[in-house]
Amino acid sequence: SRSAWQTLGVERVAIVDYDVHHGNGTQQAFLEDDSVLFISIHQDGLYPLNSGSSDEQGTGRGKHYTINVPLPPGSGVGAYEYAFSKLVIPTLTAFRPDLLLVSSGFDASYLDPLGTMMVTAECFGRLAKSLVDLEVPAVFVHEGGYSENHAPFCGLRVVEAMCGLSESPVKTTDDGEAALYAYQALQPWQKAIVDESYSSNAAPCIARCESK
Repeated sequence: SRSAWQTLGVERVAIVDYDVHHGNGTQQAFLEDDSVLFISIHQDGLYPLNSGSSDEQGTGRGKHYTINVPLPPGSGVGAYEYAFSKLVIPTLTAFRPDLLLVSSGFDASYLDPLGTMMVTAECFGRLAKSLVDLEVPAVFVHEGGYSENHAPFCGLRVVEAMCGLSESPVKTTDDGEAALYAYQALQPWQKAIVDESYSSNAAPCIARCESK
């Protein structure tokens, strides 16, 4: 982000982090900066401990430009897609970034040994497509993802979304089973967390952006 300011002359950078762990380092780097919007969707209480709650919202000029969505363990496709449609995409649209950086970790996948989320490869592809559809210059950086059997398919779906491919010749047969897992749909307690993050932090951020 700092390099983009210096070399590309961009004024506003957005960072979306859907790695299963909280993006605490990125948050700390831009805590007081209103030219960088940071959104982290992560498993609550995983790592680091006591980091990434929705009341961590930035300080000073950066107030409300740090947005955390700490989803409970067991969250799946419904929770992640709701977080994107309710919070991520509307906030990015209001912020109008010149550059989008994506911390594209796949350790929220349902086969990952370090997390306890249930995201499928197909879902990662749809999340990526929703970001690509914003038509903002974007850089996707592969971070976590520790299932050697599933992470490659997650990465493939993201690359396909970046390339504008609507249908893949490569099938991920395990995703069909994962889609049938109990609680894969959005649950009320997951919706409540996303809605709280939106009302307490994303909505004020959108209001500030639209007033500029």
